[in-house]
Amino acid sequence: MRATLRRLYDLSLGRLNKEGRWLLATVGAAGMAFGLGGAWGAWTHLCDNCPSIAQIYAFEPKEATRLYAIDGSLLAGLAVERRTPIELADLPPHVYQPFIAVEDRRFWGHRGVDVRRFVK
Repeated sequence: MRATLRRLYDLSLGRLNKEGRWLLATVGAAGMAFGLGGAWGAWTHLCDNCPSIAQIYAFEPKEATRLYAIDGSLLAGLAVERRTPIELADLPPHVYQPFIAVEDRRFWGHRGVDVRRFVK
């Protein structure tokens, strides 16, 4: 091992010789190809069942079927999932503030991307 490293490293100049540079470039290119291939394979297989962007924008959540009496009073709501759409402005602060406190303390201090947190 030491002899191989000594052969690749030019001791007099303190840098890799031609053979060492070629080996480093080959290993680097192979590593990059392996990484890109792994990323591409993961992306294609992880997103097999992902919806398209158009499907995301056209999403309408399932709502409960409501049965009303003749006088207008609610008799029952029938559904597997009980969802009632509301406007974001109608959401009480005690609902969204805990999420913001846990995820991003500086949420109100930046314009959507916290560069300092991203660099960490």
